[in-house]
This record gives sequence, C-alpha cells and structure tokens, in this order.
Amino acid sequence: MKKIYFLILLIVFIFVFTINICAINTDFSTLKMEQKNIDLILKNTNIKEIKEKQLTDFTATIKSFDVSNDHNVLLGLSDNHILILDNDRNILNCLNFDYNASWRVCWKGENILLYLVRSNVFIELTQSGKFVSMSEYDTKNSNNATLMTKWAETKDICIDGYTYILKNTSTVQDLFSGMTYSQLIMTDNNGHSKIIYDVSKNSETQSYGIMFLIITFCLALALIFFIKIKQYKIETKHNFKSNL
Repeated sequence: MKKIYFLILLIVFIFVFTINICAINTDFSTLKMEQKNIDLILKNTNIKEIKEKQLTDFTATIKSFDVSNDHNVLLGLSDNHILILDNDRNILNCLNFDYNASWRVCWKGENILLYLVRSNVFIELTQSGKFVSMSEYDTKNSNNATLMTKWAETKDICIDGYTYILKNTSTVQDLFSGMTYSQLIMTDNNGHSKIIYDVSKNSETQSYGIMFLIITFCLALALIFFIKIKQYKIETKHNFKSNL
C-alpha cells in the first residue's frame, strides 16, 4: 500500500514539474476603452503583417519575448518588429508597427498581446496582425504592478524541460544595449544548447561604437575644461601683474 501511495505521489510530482508553463501571466485587470480612442491608437500604431522576410534580414536586438506551449517563440525586436519563430528558426509570421516608446509582447493563448507602456494600453492581435481587442491597463490594481514587474524582468522561460534564455555576449553589450539582448538560446534538459536568434556581432559593433562616442565626448569635455583652466590662470596672472 505504501509503495502504491509513493508511486502516486511520484506521478503527481512528475506531472506538476513537467506540465507546460507559460512564464508570462496575462491575467491583468483592465479597463474598457472608448471606441474613438481605440481607433486613434490603431491608426497611429499602423500594425501590419510583413511577408517574405528571412531571419538574416533582422539585425535588431530583443526587447521582449515569450514561448508558447507548442514552443513557438515570440520575439519583440527593438526596431518595432514582432517575429514568430519555430524551433528550427523558421519565421512563421512577422509584424511591424509604429511606436516611439517602450513596449512588450507575450502570448495570450493563440493570440499576441502587445503592451504599449507609455500609453498603458493592451492590444490583442491574431498571429497575422488582425485586431482582436484593446483595453487599458488598470494602474490602481496592486496585482497588476506585481505581474508587470515579473513580465519586465523575464529573461528566461522554461517549457517542458527546455529553457529559453536571453543573453548578451559581452559586458559592453550589457552596458550599452539599452536593456535589450542580442541572443536567444534554447537549452534542453540534457544541457544541449541551440541558438534561436543571434545578432551579437552587429550589436557588439554598435555597442563599441556608442562606447567610442561616449569616450570621445568625455575627452573633448576634459580638453575644453583644461584649456579654460589654463586660460583662466594666464588671465589671472596677467591681471595680477597689471595691478602691481
């Protein structure tokens, strides 16, 4: 009897820890929006489906991602593209939209949930980019803040023993990538890894370029400061002699 009881507990344990897990919880409390506001946001964002794109066409870093229960990867790129990839790195679909502020994406069932941070708006879309619904983020709901923090901090997702994790390949990228990532890597439960998305070479070049500009700017400021100090000393010495 004890063996049977232990076996049942073992089966339950295995089931609990191998069940599909979607890391991004979309149970946000939202508010209904007026139709005129919905129409205005849809017009301004201009969400559209992009056809005939290859993965090598994309060089932007990842700002947001999610993985569905059937292991389809949803990528939000820093150039306002949304990619849907399978594990063989094939593009299943690609969307593009206009928005000049922070945003995130995740799965909501079979659909895509796009969150416009500055606008505090959720837009639900089909995988082909067709509009489903729009609602406003409820800023007064305390549970929303917890969910949003977890979403913003999500850098790894585990599904069926597979771990998907965002990475940068260098400290320079971490410093100058603006909270975005150049790689998405999948690792199975045997420790075998596969790169799903990788723009590290392009990202590292940009990061070093930004670092060079910052260093050049700081050196220029230091040089100007040094020249000004030297001029001040010369003028002070000259004025002192004139007063003698």
